[in-house]
Amino acid sequence: MSKSGALTVPRKMGFVSADIGVAGAEVLVRISLLIFYSEQVGLRADYVGYCIAIGVLWDAISDPLMGLVSDRFPVYGQRRRPYFLLGGLILSIAVVGLFNPIELTTDFSKAAYLAFFYIALNTGMTISSVPHMALVGDIAPTTAEKNNYFGSKMIAANLGLILGSGVPGILALYAISSGRIDPITAQIVGAVIFITSIVAFVSTKGIDQAEPQAVQSQSVNLISEIKGAVSAPSFRKLLAAYFIAMIGMTLNSSLALYYYKYFLQLQETQTRFVIFVFMLVFCIFIPVWVIKNRKVSKRKIVFWNVLSMGIMTTVLYPFLPAGDPWMPMIAAVLGGVFMGALVLLDTAVSDAAEQYQSHCGGDDPPPYGLFYGVWKMAGKLSRATALLLTGEILFLIGIDSSQSQQSIDTNVLGLFFGPGVGIFLIIAAFVVNSHWQENEE
Repeated sequence: MSKSGALTVPRKMGFVSADIGVAGAEVLVRISLLIFYSEQVGLRADYVGYCIAIGVLWDAISDPLMGLVSDRFPVYGQRRRPYFLLGGLILSIAVVGLFNPIELTTDFSKAAYLAFFYIALNTGMTISSVPHMALVGDIAPTTAEKNNYFGSKMIAANLGLILGSGVPGILALYAISSGRIDPITAQIVGAVIFITSIVAFVSTKGIDQAEPQAVQSQSVNLISEIKGAVSAPSFRKLLAAYFIAMIGMTLNSSLALYYYKYFLQLQETQTRFVIFVFMLVFCIFIPVWVIKNRKVSKRKIVFWNVLSMGIMTTVLYPFLPAGDPWMPMIAAVLGGVFMGALVLLDTAVSDAAEQYQSHCGGDDPPPYGLFYGVWKMAGKLSRATALLLTGEILFLIGIDSSQSQQSIDTNVLGLFFGPGVGIFLIIAAFVVNSHWQENEE
């Protein structure tokens, strides 16, 4: 396989374009799925949380399995590329089906429909995105080149985040009914996923040739492989920090529309614009932090930014005045600046895989697929945890689709969206700081 890292700029853009569609689907699901099924489809919020958690748990299991498959079992001499097309096709169909449900009358049928399409969506995302991340480790031999690739991937992903958050805002601006905004957005995102998966497959032709030693016929003990990766000193605290941070970030994104609607009492166009601004600033600051990392350590950049995000979330969001969009707009700008630094965590995973392989010895290439699969598994498990919490929180504060008149405790909502999120980010900042301090010693 190629180790030059020297894709031409057009081919590199084609390769990372797959992240546009995947991220567009992910942000649409994170922001809109709970409120869409609880308010538009009419399924109880805690039931929605249970169904989503089941799908995420399945996805968490499939991530490291997909990583091992792409590490060890080439298809026509290629380890990663064939899965771009398969995953993209499944994901594009699933995202459209998820937000364009058929007419359903019972809670059981609504829950079954949601669970089926959400599992399909996460399966498609796994098949596509885990090999896509692992291919970076294969073709970029230095940390600087990995930073460059992952920075480019995250810029593409944030274009997808802008797509997934911006299209609903545009539709709201043009007075499209709220019940049609997410279904139309899903159709657009589905088309983008299908197109970009083809572009990524074509753009990477010839760079994904498996080395002979990568072809292994022995059986795979998935649990043993996962335990080996998780127990690696270079990886375990990094993984723990990511798990904790993703609980906070998922609570933030899942509660966002409820917070802006019920606590701040913003109009839908104002809410969508605040979210769009966050995504835009997030995208802009990704290359800023990648460049800054040339002179400042990952530890300092990630620690101070995640800590700042946690503190701001804790002290600001419970006290914002209702009806004023400007303060949440300022918070969105600052949040985008802080969260852009998370791109540096992706390169840290490939560093951990290389240290692990160096410790194990042998001539096999680093198990990038396994490590990124475990990384995504941790993110999915944390999301499942957060979504279960979110469903219970929403039911606790009084959001119940079965009631025509809802009495919502907005003060409790503000506390969960503020300190309830911020505490996870603050803890994650100190855990990841400890990880890098250990590795620097």
